[in-house]
Amino acid sequence: MRYIGPRKSWLGGGVLGGLVLAASSAAYGQDPLGQGAGHKTAEELVAVRTVADVTSIAPGQTFHLAVIFDIEPQWHIYWKNPGEGAPPPTLAIEVPKGFEVGEVRWPRPIVVQSPIGPTYVYENQAALFVPITAPDDLMDGSATIRADIRWAVCKAVCLLGRGRWSVDVRTVSADSQTDPVPVSAADPVLARLKKRLPAPLAKAAGGSADFDGTMLTITGPAMGRAVDVLPRRCARRLLR
Repeated sequence: MRYIGPRKSWLGGGVLGGLVLAASSAAYGQDPLGQGAGHKTAEELVAVRTVADVTSIAPGQTFHLAVIFDIEPQWHIYWKNPGEGAPPPTLAIEVPKGFEVGEVRWPRPIVVQSPIGPTYVYENQAALFVPITAPDDLMDGSATIRADIRWAVCKAVCLLGRGRWSVDVRTVSADSQTDPVPVSAADPVLARLKKRLPAPLAKAAGGSADFDGTMLTITGPAMGRAVDVLPRRCARRLLR
């Protein structure tokens, strides 16, 4: 079964650059690529887990829900701007009344050049961080955060995966509030993944950006490495 989701217009009906985008066999009870029972599903190729980056939530506190993807070697998923690739992961987050969900924070991707243009991907392991702010009138107890997650994992073909996860986080009122302990302090994997998030240019020594309407000038330390500017949105021409 071909993917007929919201990006069908630019996927050209499911085939783009020689990649066949097929529905996950786990989701539809069939092998869309005709590779037999030994073929892995998207859910087997990408192990997903969710974790809060604090052990407890205080009134008005902002914390992160981390969505961690462990990806099968030689396969990949996509950044928020996939370039000439398949759709990026989508997160539908459900929070208790009074909580607010912010914009997803995406780590820097790997740039892969293809005959039809660049793609922006994650390999091996990646994490998306969702900022969530607790209400000011928080009470002692717990909060359940739910996430409906969809993704495309690709190699020579692309498979679609989907799952639903939840995390329970302890909540404390203003009267019993203590300093929250970051989970990353005891979880080296989460700490490492969090370091991949881009930092504001203003935090870099001498960092600045200026746009005069025609040219964007970025100043900052290159540290002896090549500097790439990655577009946040895809400027592709839609295929009809």
